Amino acid sequence: MKLTSFTPSTSLKGGEANISYDVAGNSRKGTATVRNDSTSLSASYLDWLGQVGDHGGNADYVGNLTPQNALGLTIGRNDNPGRPVEFKSQLEGYVLSFSPYLNYTANDRGRYNSGYDRLEMRMGKVAMTQAFELGNSIAIITGMRPGHNLEDMKTEPGRVLARCMTNKLKGGKK
Repeated sequence: MKLTSFTPSTSLKGGEANISYDVAGNSRKGTATVRNDSTSLSASYLDWLGQVGDHGGNADYVGNLTPQNALGLTIGRNDNPGRPVEFKSQLEGYVLSFSPYLNYTANDRGRYNSGYDRLEMRMGKVAMTQAFELGNSIAIITGMRPGHNLEDMKTEPGRVLARCMTNKLKGGKK
């Protein structure tokens, strides 16, 4: 996997990253542009979307929100990253469609801390979250989710990338 360009998102404008990849283990090969929308959705809305995903895509889901836990969001299909994931509302009659080629950073991201203080100070909160979600998008697009266990969010690809970047800032190997 090679990152060929990275345009950071800001609170006023979304960014994007371009990658090329050739995965021997699953024969996925190509280039991709991953856009980050940092202006449209709040942390509360992203948290709701995450909960909808956890409840089978039922967009009629109602529950408690914890926006501080949803600073960004990537939704996609591991089996076919080009095919959208759809959340449907039976009550309202609408369909929301998602792809790993477009991920999200909360438009109120500045209100919350991620715990990656060094990265936030170096990159800014919005761009740091964009990079975190880029890790999640890359994992879905390439089909490579090294060590990822869905029950253990510590191995989420975005989290693994953020830890790697933090270690690089500290002068470490990863």
